[in-house]
Amino acid sequence: MKTLKARSLWGFGAALGFVFLGLGCRTPDTPRSHTLIVSLDYDFTKRHSCAEKETQNCVKQFNVYELTNGQRTRLFSFPAPAGARGPVKGIKGTSGVLMLSAGDHMIGVTATLADGPESYPEACSVIVKVPPPSR
Repeated sequence: MKTLKARSLWGFGAALGFVFLGLGCRTPDTPRSHTLIVSLDYDFTKRHSCAEKETQNCVKQFNVYELTNGQRTRLFSFPAPAGARGPVKGIKGTSGVLMLSAGDHMIGVTATLADGPESYPEACSVIVKVPPPSR
């Protein structure tokens, strides 16, 4: 697992971990199916996560983006833990099946507020190497 410490737009420290699990084999230049698991630590001290009765000025979800080659493509989202306040470790999100080619991929994660604004994905990102298929 690769881990990176970074700061988000709102100044919260975060640590991200990424794991790719291969689900199929194809030729080296053909994208293969993978599942992306994101694990992060997030500090909800300044902006707590949303709860059933609190839906203003709170973190609703995390968005995971592919940032390779200057493109910004959302891969998947996962909810912030409901009602979290203060530092929370080990927040996890898992994608569905994604088609990714072998090589380096820049992956970024944003924290998204309930009313829409989100942090910059480049502020909390990591390069992940997807290996070519084994023969």
